[in-house]
Amino acid sequence: SRIAFGSCHKRKYAVDPSSKNGRVVWDAIGDTNPHLFLWTGDSVYPENHAVASVQELEYEYNQMLNNETLGYKQFVSRNMPIDGVWDDHDYGGNDYGVHMEQKHERKAAFLSFLGLSPSPERNGLYHAVEYGNNNND
Repeated sequence: SRIAFGSCHKRKYAVDPSSKNGRVVWDAIGDTNPHLFLWTGDSVYPENHAVASVQELEYEYNQMLNNETLGYKQFVSRNMPIDGVWDDHDYGGNDYGVHMEQKHERKAAFLSFLGLSPSPERNGLYHAVEYGNNNND
């Protein structure tokens, strides 16, 4: 299996107006034909550099999923599994953690961005998943 991963995605660096379609980052990752993509933190950087509200996070995730100029919309349309973990900016603030308000709402927004359902049996995002099959494909 071919796994691609990424982190620290800033919308302003995802687009190159001098390229054919401008979507350099996601086109380059897509060209590797991954079977799985893993977010490893900071999939968005809200414009509010203090503490972003849940609505601001949802806006940023919506931009990733629906703003065609970024290229992520086309990337996820490949129907490969996308999974991952969050980091502080996905949570809404630089170096925030245990003291962040609205933890469950922030978690739900992130999981919705990934296309996953919240799990009531755990407080965090940790989990184990098996991809591929036993045939070494």
